[in-house]
Amino acid sequence: MITRIKVDAFVRLARQHPVLDVRSPGEFETGHIPGAHSFPLFDNHERAEVGTIYKQSGQMEAMAKGMDFVGPKVGRMFAEGISMAKEGQLLVHCWRGGKRSEAVAGLLGVAGLKVSLLEGGYKQFRNWVLQQFNLTWPAAIIGGLTGTGKTDVLHAMQALGENTVDLEALADHRGSAFGRLGATRQVTFTQFENDLAWQLTQQKPGTIWFEDESRTIGNLYIPNNLWVQMRTAPIFKIVLPRQVRMERLMRDYGTFPKELLAASISKLQKRMGGLRTQETLKALEQDDDFKVMDILLDYYDKSYAHTVVEYKHVHEQEIPFPSFDAAAMAGTINQAMKDWAARNQKTG
Repeated sequence: MITRIKVDAFVRLARQHPVLDVRSPGEFETGHIPGAHSFPLFDNHERAEVGTIYKQSGQMEAMAKGMDFVGPKVGRMFAEGISMAKEGQLLVHCWRGGKRSEAVAGLLGVAGLKVSLLEGGYKQFRNWVLQQFNLTWPAAIIGGLTGTGKTDVLHAMQALGENTVDLEALADHRGSAFGRLGATRQVTFTQFENDLAWQLTQQKPGTIWFEDESRTIGNLYIPNNLWVQMRTAPIFKIVLPRQVRMERLMRDYGTFPKELLAASISKLQKRMGGLRTQETLKALEQDDDFKVMDILLDYYDKSYAHTVVEYKHVHEQEIPFPSFDAAAMAGTINQAMKDWAARNQKTG
């Protein structure tokens, strides 16, 4: 059985059943529905050739060429589609919900599967993604200077059962000149938006915790309306002794090869200054990790102090900790948020 469904229903089902994206691999790599399987009817070359024939000779000739490409694949796609079905159900889409998805849905429908086609295709899903950033999200921010372990505390907050969105994980970037160290993938902006909207809409009712970020994370940026909400949300700033921060930075970055660290430090030259950059690189070459991190902490602390004046948080609270304990810190910050919300509700 084949049915066409609108994007909201498709998204709900996509959290439970397999999604087959029948666009070309190149289209899939640019951006796709989170968790979808690349199930291309045409490869990149075939798609380009069919498109050229369509423009030059018309639909019938293009469809004939498409059938030539698809014919040898039918048996494999049929078997793979059946094996991927969950509870006899699959979801299928192409770019606009047209011929490609109809062809694959028809093939799999013959097997008796329940196949749901996305009305409007991936293009409609992208419209849904952008709509999510126009909604109001109940954000709260974990802040603090470099080396205060904000990401670890965010993860500990999730372990408490709280809503969290890890923007750096979605971007696969640490959000600084050292952001690509240890990264495993290059995320397109389109995919970053898709993954972010997907996560936002999976949260339960209540506060959603974010780590304090710059607008840009590597080559990506936080969608404007969400960014504005983050800049005006309550922020709870971790305060740790400088020595503890130094130790954390050395633990996080000290294991990377010197050449990678040097390349990251060199990126800061325009803002940190030539002499300071050379001093840092020299300390790195001499294995003086303490001096490297000391200089970098000075730079990032001054940079943070310069940028925070632009923010207009509805509530700012510094919370000092003598040492680093992510679980204990998350609990304290979470309680501080609840206390502030209760006070704010009474006075409101």
